[in-house]
Amino acid sequence: MSFFRFDIETITRSTGGSAVRRSAYQRCVKSECGKYDYSSHRDEYILHEVLLPEGVESRFLHPETLWREAERMERRPDSQLGRAIEISIPDEVPRCLCQKLAREILFPYVDHDFAVEYSIHRRRGIFKKDDNVRIHALVSTRQIGEEGFRLRKDRYFERRFLRKGRGSMLRKATAEVMNFFFLKNKVNAFVDHEKNELEETLAPSASQRILQEIKREMQGLKRHVEAGATASSYKKSLSLTATMFLLSQAQKKDGLNELCEAVGDLDERKFGP
Repeated sequence: MSFFRFDIETITRSTGGSAVRRSAYQRCVKSECGKYDYSSHRDEYILHEVLLPEGVESRFLHPETLWREAERMERRPDSQLGRAIEISIPDEVPRCLCQKLAREILFPYVDHDFAVEYSIHRRRGIFKKDDNVRIHALVSTRQIGEEGFRLRKDRYFERRFLRKGRGSMLRKATAEVMNFFFLKNKVNAFVDHEKNELEETLAPSASQRILQEIKREMQGLKRHVEAGATASSYKKSLSLTATMFLLSQAQKKDGLNELCEAVGDLDERKFGP
């Protein structure tokens, strides 16, 4: 059974969120306005694509045009600007099938007339040799059609899947789509929407202080090795709390890899912009 991670977060203006920023993060680029720059993450980028319902103007295939218009439609200071989704891709999935898998997972959103931009990232953790491949998706909160984003929001999707206590329904539906994809493409993988549901939020459960401490330690180790010394000769200075947290992650599947991602993305919490 493969490890399954599914996270969904609403991007809101009141908390400093930005759909344009999230889009730049997903594409690992500097935004056209110059305000957001994620080009330093370019080595983990594989591909990106914008998916639109039939009949939508082709100009919305340009990510910044799409998300600037989405943000313009939202007038209130506490407006919801988009939904950020992160899904892990099992190691058993061939790289040539990752884009096809992403499209099948995200098609239901497009089928409900939402705009979707997704990218696929490959990140290599310090404690794990295998690539950690994930889908990062940004879904509009308004439906879009031939005349652009609709003035009235359709609350059905939100009521059906996103209200408190119902997030697991979307998680379950995603797992079912993935397992059907594995079956018809003869991929030897299976994901369980119940397994890892409580355990998957690994590193984010740690306090900012602990993560900052671990980040400093990892940077110190890196400088030590780059200077020509061996990793075993490095003198660690972690507190007992941070050490115990590291040990707890080492006992969980993908725990250390998740920790490395959280430490590396401290400036982009939660899981990205």
